[in-house]
Order: sequence, then structure tokens, then C-alpha cells
Amino acid sequence: MSGCYKGKSVDIVIHNARIHTMNESDVIYEAIAIKEGKIVEVGPEQQILNKYTSKEEIDAGGKDIYPGFTDVHGHIIDLAKRKLSVDLTGTRSYDELLMRLEKYSQLNSSSFIIGRGLDTSLWSSKEKFTNERLNSVFSKIPVCLYFIGDEVVVVNKDFLTKSKIESKDGIIKGNSIEQVAKILPSYSKHQLKKTILEIQNQLFQYGITGVHEAGVDFENLQLFKELVKSNQLKLNMYAMLAPSEKNYEFAKKNKIQKIKNLTVRSFSANSNLSSEELKRLALVCEITGYEMNIKSSANTNNTLIYDLIKTINDVNKDHRWRIDAAQNLSSKEYNQFAKLGIFPTIFPNQSLSNPTKNVAFKSILNQTGMVAIGSNFPFETFNPSITIHTSVQGLNSENTPIKGISPRETLTLEECIKGMTNWAAFSSFQETNLGTIEKGKDATFVVFEFPVISGPEFIQNYASMTFIKGKKVYSTE
Repeated sequence: MSGCYKGKSVDIVIHNARIHTMNESDVIYEAIAIKEGKIVEVGPEQQILNKYTSKEEIDAGGKDIYPGFTDVHGHIIDLAKRKLSVDLTGTRSYDELLMRLEKYSQLNSSSFIIGRGLDTSLWSSKEKFTNERLNSVFSKIPVCLYFIGDEVVVVNKDFLTKSKIESKDGIIKGNSIEQVAKILPSYSKHQLKKTILEIQNQLFQYGITGVHEAGVDFENLQLFKELVKSNQLKLNMYAMLAPSEKNYEFAKKNKIQKIKNLTVRSFSANSNLSSEELKRLALVCEITGYEMNIKSSANTNNTLIYDLIKTINDVNKDHRWRIDAAQNLSSKEYNQFAKLGIFPTIFPNQSLSNPTKNVAFKSILNQTGMVAIGSNFPFETFNPSITIHTSVQGLNSENTPIKGISPRETLTLEECIKGMTNWAAFSSFQETNLGTIEKGKDATFVVFEFPVISGPEFIQNYASMTFIKGKKVYSTE
């Protein structure tokens, strides 16, 4: 009987591999056949080689193949802006800060200096931080520096004079940050597009084939659409819109929209929205069929959010509304997830910058049976090898235990990877096409350079080849 089928034509056959399907049985196979971007069959080596003839045959050299990883909470636009600004990540002193700013100023003929990623908690000096030294070095050009998290900025005197914003020491917080953002010059569309494509290539190198982009404003949604329609943005993009009048109008008019690899069907907001804004957001999501994804905070009363979700859950048991960064919540709060139909996401790498916060990765997973994993980049690293080491071992990349992660709250390697594949797809209604390596699904997967394992010693892994819908989008060769 097998002879009757031998010679079926496909586009690609990959063999001599360890193919982790990541489905319920999680069978490991040796070969896969692909045609027109879809998986035709995955199975034993000889079965696939005998059954199919292909235009291209790839020997994987015994390497691990997994479904492409998805980061379920990232900010590509913010990362692009950071790359176009002065990168202040890791500065250890005021002197180093000024050195980076001066170097940027010398290399760029800009009339404005914007820096991002400042974290003065890393500085050995504990003196009160002000804009005094900024004023003396940069007296004739506006300077605006964002602290990590973008919730605090410091500006120099020239900026204050031209913006007419009042501040004695240049430190600006709260609602005044919105005033600062309105004054800052915009990067050109060409600059943003070029940088976004550079970021895309970085993601592919790590085996990340999809991102849930959080807080997309209307203008940047159009930018993503242009990149997708021109076939430049190949990344699977799940857009989580920011609450705004233009985005509300877009959702009501277009409902759920899918353009090639771009899906628009959710809103993302912080839990500190006013009760009126949250109720309006929930109403828009309900009538459009969009997910409501709320980024949690330990300092926010989430009662209203839970009440809104319960109301929707009573009507639609499969709305999949999400609480992002669920590791920030208390046991009293996350113990309601199963009852209310809440889908949780966690950001393990946030424990690296906030090591005093006790986290409950395993307890949250046990509540719901699934948990999706994101990084909240660029505020944390999107490196999946670090995500695995953090969530499975409770260690940082220097193999030091992370305060706040107890051994009983760590995940297994399989659970962590499912959080970036199978469960990530389910968290965004994309499980029909993504998340596992099975017949009929998109041929979106990664061939990893080294075995995907987890142990007490940190191992940096990366993609040898990355495929999206059967197309090789990255290769070390």
C-alpha cells in the first residue's frame, strides 16, 4: 500500500531532526513534509522520505525543531524608538551617562537628544539625581531622558524653557509625561520601518516568529499594515490596540481584521485606567468580539476588572480576556482566574529587574491549566534562553538564584515552551494555525542550533534556521 503513495510532491522535506510537536501527546518525530506553507505530514524518517519527493530537502543534522516561539507581550515600536534614541541601558554613573549622550551628539546632527532605559538604581552614588549636570553640559539643546519603564523622565533646563513645563529639578512623573511626549520630535516613517525590520531579524535569530504588540496606536497600526502588505514584515503580528477614539472607531467599523500575517482583534490597557474608561473599553470589546487584555499591577485595585470579566464570562465562556503580567498579583486575586474565565500571561524576565517580588508561576498555571509567556520588551529582554532559565531554574544568566522565585513556583521546561508556543497561540485565538507542529497547520517553526534543554548552568541558544509558513526567513548560513 505504501508504494501507491510514494512520490507525492511537496515543496520541502526536512529530516534527521528531533521534531517536538508540542501537542497534547508531544510525540517527537524525525521528518516533516511541507507544501504551500502548510504542514503536509510529520512522522518517522523513512516514512516521510519514502512517501514524498520534494523541491528542497534539508538534513537537520539531528537538531531540535520546535514551533516558532511567540512573545505574548512586547512593544516593537518602543524598542524601535529606543534604538533610534541614546541607549542608556546599564549606565553605572552620571559620568557614563554624559559620555553616552556626548558621543550620540557628536555622531548625530540632531536638534534634540532623547535617551531611553535609564536606571539610576544601578549607580553606586546615592546622591539625589537632578538635571544640574545635564544643564551645564547641554545648555543649548533640549535633552529628554526616559527612565526604564518610561514612567519617569528627566529633562534639562533648555527643554523646560522651550516647552514651558515647570519642574525645579527636571524630574517629571505622572500625567506630565504625556505633555513631554507631545513636544518630542517624531521619528520619520522611513526610520521606524528600517528599525522595525532590524528588530524582526533579531527576533528570528532567537527563534521568535510572533509578537503580540501591546498598545498599538492608530498611526502605528497603519505603519504595520504597510510593512505587511509589502511583504517586508513577515513576523506573525497580533495587534493589541491602545484605547483611543480612533482605535475604537476602527474596531467598530472593521471588527476582527486579518491581513496576511497581521491580526487585529484585541485591546491592551493598564489596570490603572479610570472606572469609566475601563467600562467603555469592555463595552467596545464585547460588541466587536475583541479580547480585552489588561496589564496588571500590584498597586491597583482590580475588583472592577474582575467584575467586568465576570459579566462577559456569564455571556460568553470563550472570550479569553487576559490578565497580562499575572505574576504581579496576590494569591487572593489569581485564585479567581478559573472561576472568572481569565486567561493569564506571565513575564518571567520581569523578576530580573524586580527580584524582591514573590512570583507564582506554577500556582497561576495550576489555576487555569494554561499560561502564556511574554517579556514586556524593551523593558525586559526578549531572549527566550533567559526566559527558560528564569522560569524553569529560577536563576539569572549568571546562574545566581533570583530572589522571589521559590523552587516550588518554577515551571517545567515543557510548560515554559508551551507558554511560548501552544498556549501562546490559544491566548490569541490562533491555535488553528499556530503553536504546534501538526498536519494542516502553518509550517512555522525553528531549527535550534543546540539542544533545547534546561539545567543549573545558563546556555545561550539561538536559531539555526527559522521558517514562517514554509519560507526560510532566517539562517545562520
